Amino acid sequence: LITGPVEPLKVTENRWKPGDKAVASALQRETAGYLNKITPEKFEAIRDKFCAMTVDSAADLALVIKLIFDKALTEPAFGSVYADLCVAGAEKFAEFPNEAGGKPITFKRLLLNRCQEEFEAEKNVNVEGMNEADAAQAHTRAKRRALGNIRFIGELYKKRMLTEKIMHECLIKLLGDVDNPQEEEVECLCKLLMTIGKHIDHDRAREHVNEYFVRMEELCRPDKGLPARLRFMLLDVIELRKNKWELKGTLATTASQVKTIAEVHREAAEEEKRKEELAAQVSMSGRH
Repeated sequence: LITGPVEPLKVTENRWKPGDKAVASALQRETAGYLNKITPEKFEAIRDKFCAMTVDSAADLALVIKLIFDKALTEPAFGSVYADLCVAGAEKFAEFPNEAGGKPITFKRLLLNRCQEEFEAEKNVNVEGMNEADAAQAHTRAKRRALGNIRFIGELYKKRMLTEKIMHECLIKLLGDVDNPQEEEVECLCKLLMTIGKHIDHDRAREHVNEYFVRMEELCRPDKGLPARLRFMLLDVIELRKNKWELKGTLATTASQVKTIAEVHREAAEEEKRKEELAAQVSMSGRH
């Protein structure tokens, strides 16, 4: 039950971080192998093998979570599958003592830390010393990860791995300054609401959700300076809520398309190539 304003996301000072030993290892190869093979059809068999892995330390646990995140963020179409894998991991893998004191290190705690770190990562892209083309590529990669992360956060919430309070914290942060909206945050906001809207828009949270949509309607105004693509994206989410979160028309067709892992990899490679060509064009134009 939400009883008042929620605090913004915070990364605690004493959060646990993996040490230098969390490097390429047999565990890394084994985990990556299972992640490369997993599909909705093979999920149960791969999950059982994944849960049978030997995870002997908090560093091992952090490594496994990092690999899942990297995979989920580059293959957002399979976010639900990777979220299910996190549910299994949280149930199976042991907790470890916190050398700094405090609560034990668990799969769920490290998962939350990773969510928070990825949530903040796009704003901390270091492009110092890069030329224009390389800087553009770095921002593009960061944006892609941010969008993948926000969708994965939504899938984890739907599996009860993250709390509703955390979802409200994310939404409030993404709404940001209505008078000076950040394009990346508006796009992430829309992606998150399309993922979790049906689950978070209930009687107890209705007042909060109503407020979000009032602010979204403000963002749709031309004087807010958002490009037409984002205004239409906001309008799609507003319409989706009016339809009681039931996808219709083009959105329903898109959501119902099931892709194979190979298709996802191919599309990701094509998108990367397109971005690289665009960045090269930007670099060339800057020389004239």
